Amino acid sequence: MIWAGLPEGVLNMISIYGPMEGGTLASHMDVDKLAFTGSTITSKIVSELAGRSNLKLVTLELGGESPFIVCEDADSDKAVETAHFALFFNQFRLGIMNLKPGITENLTKNVARIA
Repeated sequence: MIWAGLPEGVLNMISIYGPMEGGTLASHMDVDKLAFTGSTITSKIVSELAGRSNLKLVTLELGGESPFIVCEDADSDKAVETAHFALFFNQFRLGIMNLKPGITENLTKNVARIA
């Protein structure tokens, strides 16, 4: 983050794995902010530990599948092209994939034909 102009010590990032390390970090009184990426089960534990310590700020990114809604008056060809791009853009490395399409019954056959 130095290239972005942040002074040293403003942002400290630690990548950890496991309940012992995560629990220690989440409940530590000197940690003011915690960002967690992972499962909903673990996020509940992280939130609880953070709340019991110094009530630190917590950001949770729990992944999941994003909705991709195609309206009745949409361009079906463009919608399918955009959905394919969104699905494969990050080669499944990020939790921002559009995997839950929502389309009207009238568009179903046309979208299925294009896809």
